[in-house]
Amino acid sequence: SAGTKMDAKAAELAKVKGNNDGTEAEKDQELVLYEFVGLIVRIAFQRANPKHGNYGSNPRHVIHLPMCLEAMLETEVLPRARKDNSAEFREKVMAELSVMKVFEEYGPKLKAWYAKCTTDDTEYFDRSDEMGMEQWLRVCDQLDLVGIWRCYRESDITGDPACKALYQWGFSMAQAKLNFADSQDKMNELGAAKAAAGEGIASLSYNEWCENLARCGVDKFRAVKEMTP
Repeated sequence: SAGTKMDAKAAELAKVKGNNDGTEAEKDQELVLYEFVGLIVRIAFQRANPKHGNYGSNPRHVIHLPMCLEAMLETEVLPRARKDNSAEFREKVMAELSVMKVFEEYGPKLKAWYAKCTTDDTEYFDRSDEMGMEQWLRVCDQLDLVGIWRCYRESDITGDPACKALYQWGFSMAQAKLNFADSQDKMNELGAAKAAAGEGIASLSYNEWCENLARCGVDKFRAVKEMTP
């Protein structure tokens, strides 16, 4: 019947384009790397040729690839892109003897706290033995790690108020999220396709979490020049 044909056609249109292995792809609202690259190429071409394909448009005036893509990347995307300094931070800051000594001194307490926090999932949606981002953000909020602090340092000799120096430092939720992401071992965890929720890129192992602590400490006290990592 006509109704049956329409239903079959609607079901066919509802299907998502299949994968290379013949299986049906999962329809989602996320882009993996190769999909994101394709999106960038489409945007670059459409941005350089907004009237391409319209009636009356002159095909001679088309700005072809890869020129339009290169122009958009150099003038718009790369200047605004946030650079990943995770490898540099690991090689310089995490390798400092003073930083390693601090983690060695507080290692047992940090491991005990990390194990206790990741084992008890009653207050969080994360069901993992690793630290999830939502869990870490709640910890930052509950322990008052986010905010702005000020103090004055007065002269130890004269006590003159005119000699006091103002110190100000702060930490935000945005910095907590960025440090969490930068502390992930992307080389071993990121693949061509996305990872399932709560796996790898959505959580931090103990060593990654220690790096996250170091990043948060550096960001929090960056304005205090007398303090070193």
